[in-house]
Amino acid sequence: MEKSTSLLATTMIIASSAVAALAGATLSVPTLTELLKPAAERVSSFKVGVAYDPATVGLAREQTQFSTTLMTTDCSDRGSGNSRCGHEYGTTLSETEKKALLEYLKSL
Repeated sequence: MEKSTSLLATTMIIASSAVAALAGATLSVPTLTELLKPAAERVSSFKVGVAYDPATVGLAREQTQFSTTLMTTDCSDRGSGNSRCGHEYGTTLSETEKKALLEYLKSL
């Protein structure tokens, strides 16, 4: 019971962070899958456009229309508004738990 409560709390935190990140408040990761990685493992640049990838829940890796490459900053420049640091909630989940969480978030 305690683990499921912890997973639910983590889910809620990730969901709110993801909504803010992907809604453009601060675009520091291209997908929810990327958000679940530790900051040091996240991509440092990605294309921004209209193509969507339902598997990774976010921007498609390749953008064919309105494509711009966004460069993110590392942890030394957190004030940039595009730092890939932070949002560490959920990064310690197992791969199975991450997949389950992504499937749940897709259903919202």
